[in-house]
Amino acid sequence: MRKNILIVFIVIMALIAFPLSLAFSKGGYKFVPKTENADILGEIAKAYNKEGNIEISEELINNIMTQAFKKPFNKGIISIEDCYFYIDGENINVCLKSSYKGKNFYPNISAKLDYSDKGLIAYVSKFKLGNLALPKSILINSIKEYSNDYFKVVEDKIIISNNFVPFNVNKIYIKDKKIVIELKKDLKISNNNEKENEKTAKNINTNQSSIPKNNKNSQSSTSKSNSLQSNKTNVNSAADESKKLLYLVKSQLNGAISSVKTSKEKKILQTIQNVVGEVAKNPSYPYKSEAGKVISDYKSLNPEEKERVKKAILNNVDTKNVIKLISIFGL
Repeated sequence: MRKNILIVFIVIMALIAFPLSLAFSKGGYKFVPKTENADILGEIAKAYNKEGNIEISEELINNIMTQAFKKPFNKGIISIEDCYFYIDGENINVCLKSSYKGKNFYPNISAKLDYSDKGLIAYVSKFKLGNLALPKSILINSIKEYSNDYFKVVEDKIIISNNFVPFNVNKIYIKDKKIVIELKKDLKISNNNEKENEKTAKNINTNQSSIPKNNKNSQSSTSKSNSLQSNKTNVNSAADESKKLLYLVKSQLNGAISSVKTSKEKKILQTIQNVVGEVAKNPSYPYKSEAGKVISDYKSLNPEEKERVKKAILNNVDTKNVIKLISIFGL
C-alpha cells in the first residue's frame, strides 16, 4: 500500500516538475556579446542611395537591442533585462530574459513577417515560456492594450502601420538568415518633389487662364475649371504637409544639437537645421552647396564623433523623417 502511494506521489511530482522545468528553462535564449555601434542610419542611407534592399542581420538587431535594454524595462513586478533575436527558417524569434521576484524566465515569441498596404505584419506562430508551449492567445491578449495609431493587434497578427515605416516598401522576406526589405524603385521623398508640385501648380494656373468663356462651352469649362482647382488644392495641401514636417524636423534637431559634444558636431547639425528651415520656407532653395559642405565636414569627423552625430539624429528625429535628412545630406 505504502509502495503504491509512493509511486503515485512520485508520478504527481514528476507531472508538476516536468512542465515547471520546461517553463523555467532558457528555451532559445542565449547571451550574445553585443557592440554599441549599431549603424542603423548608415544601413538606411546605403539602401536609399542605391535604391536597393535593406538587409538586416541578426547581429544588427541584437546590437540595436543592446541600446534598447541598457536599463531593464519594468512592467509592474516583472522586469525585462535582455533580448535575444534569431532567425530560424522563415521565422523570426524574440527571446526575452525576464525576472519575477528574483527568478528568471524566458518568454519566446516566434513569428513570420509580411508586408501589405496596411503596413508591416508579424504573424505570431508560436509562444513559449522557456520550452513550454503556451496558447498564442495569452500573448495576443496581453499586448492588445498597447494598441495605438501605429501599432495594433488583429487576431494573430501584429500590424505596424505604414505611417511608422520611414520608406516605401515593396515586400519583405527572409534570405540567408537576414530580413530583406525590398524598397520600391520609385522611392521618393516628399520635400524633393516640391519643384514638381510648383510646376504642376503653374500649369494649372496657365490652363485656368486659357479656359474658353463663351456660353456654348460654359458647362464644360466650369467642369474643367473645378477639376483644375481641385488638383491645385491637392498640390497645395501636399506642399503644406511637407512644410509642416520640415518645420517639425527643424524643431527636433534642437534636441540633437544639445546632445552632441564637440563644436564640430554642433556646427554640422546646426547647418542641417538651417538648411531644413530654408527648404521649408522655399522649396526651390539651392541647398546643394551647403549639403556638400555638411558631407565634407562630416567626413572629417573621427569615428566617435560620427557615431554621436548619427545617434543624436536617431534619438531626436522621428523615424519617418530621418530618411528626409538622408535624401538631402546623404549621411
